[in-house]
Amino acid sequence: MEEFARNALQVIRDLAVYEINGVLFVAYGLIAHWAVVLSILCAIGVLTLDWLVKQNTSLSGRPNGPASGHSARVTVCVLAVWIVTALSVPMPVPALGLGMWLATLVMGWLSPGHRIRTLWQGKNGVLVYGLACLGLLLFTRVTADLDAAEWSALLGSVREANTAIAQGKGIVLTIATVAIWYAWPVGVIGWMVKEFGINQGSLVAPGRTTAEIVHAIRTRGGLAE
Repeated sequence: MEEFARNALQVIRDLAVYEINGVLFVAYGLIAHWAVVLSILCAIGVLTLDWLVKQNTSLSGRPNGPASGHSARVTVCVLAVWIVTALSVPMPVPALGLGMWLATLVMGWLSPGHRIRTLWQGKNGVLVYGLACLGLLLFTRVTADLDAAEWSALLGSVREANTAIAQGKGIVLTIATVAIWYAWPVGVIGWMVKEFGINQGSLVAPGRTTAEIVHAIRTRGGLAE
């Protein structure tokens, strides 16, 4: 009986150790890929806005612009591409992509009157950014082992320019990295902020259209009805 109790206790201890190790493994993975996790949460918020757009369009009967009938599908596809990108390309790309997801969510929520355009442009920005980063990563890996002669042939240069090409290889990759990694997300986020300023999104009543705000004022928040 004592032997059985000891064996049972050992099994329980082993299971507890496995469970704790599993939890720690998952926790460390989430911490290591925090930008991906937060991007997924932002994408879920964008999916919620897609649903609101669909509901409002169904009620109003107006066409839904370029995202008609496909907003949620586009969001899921863009998220899939972005997850692959964020897991393949090192920092700061995942963090910058998270900034684009967050800007899309916030600006889309604060500007309900222009929500369709904001969401569409924001998701396009993330998609182009993800594909460009993957393309740059692939190009860098393919050309990593090329010598000066092969590099100059790739660029169509004459062999006498091998030395200059070899020296300029790093500069070319640096410029491409800065342009793709940094310039694009900053430009997309800047465009969203500019659009928000032009269209005067509501900070007092976020997520509500102008008609909804006026109706709430006239009815004193629904008390007069």
